Amino acid sequence: MKKIKEKYIIAQRVFKLMEDDHVGAYSAQCAYYTILSFIPFIILVITLIQYTGIQPQTLFEAITKIVPESMNDMVLGVVEEVYSKSIGTISISIIFTIWSAGKGLFALTSGLQNVYKIHTEKQVSYLYLRLKVFIETIIFIILIVLGLTLLVFGDSLKYIIQQQLEGIKNYDVLISIFTQLTFWIITFVIFLFIYKFIPKHDMSFKGQIYGAVFGSIALNVISFIFSKYLYIFKGFSLTYGSLTTLMLIMMWTYACFYTVLLGAEINKLLGIMHKD
Repeated sequence: MKKIKEKYIIAQRVFKLMEDDHVGAYSAQCAYYTILSFIPFIILVITLIQYTGIQPQTLFEAITKIVPESMNDMVLGVVEEVYSKSIGTISISIIFTIWSAGKGLFALTSGLQNVYKIHTEKQVSYLYLRLKVFIETIIFIILIVLGLTLLVFGDSLKYIIQQQLEGIKNYDVLISIFTQLTFWIITFVIFLFIYKFIPKHDMSFKGQIYGAVFGSIALNVISFIFSKYLYIFKGFSLTYGSLTTLMLIMMWTYACFYTVLLGAEINKLLGIMHKD
């Protein structure tokens, strides 16, 4: 009973911190600029991936592992459209993507600084922060391209493993578990680096682990819930009609950024409790 009460008190403190740090407002701001950059970002990434020689169907299968199932039709349309167009669209996509995605990353940086209570004297100038975000956005785009490429090669590795384990009972289940665990590990590392390097603070990697674990699990759970909810309850598409995909992207993106900031709140609270 005492442990339950302690967990309840911790949960109360987390929700109070979320309210004080305006987690919802920063999540909405991040989601807005991310949605604004979503289509040009996808176009840019897919255009860059074309240089690797990966086939459209293979790329589509890799992307659908990340986004909710209900977005599959939209993603397939974008992939087919980009592969059928000229490479000349890349210049416009680069400019718009870096600007809007950079604004989203800037909002995320501001939100994380607010969560970690970075003092004013430790904060850097707006110009420096924008330049830092610009570089981080380019790095992020490169990492996304590499990540999707690895997912594609991961499918090839998966096929090889399937060939070797074909005689083993329930090998499909083993492969599925292996794939899911690999994706969780990748998202955990991404969250860990976000919490450590985006805000300007002195906390160690160790101090970011709990938030990163929470974030990696929560992100996968959110995508799973969105997919299953829309599959079971058809009322969502009936309510929004042709705007269903847009509404889904808005809600899913908001939930993802909320998860990022919530993980940061967990890190901060555990850090405070450790000092006490």
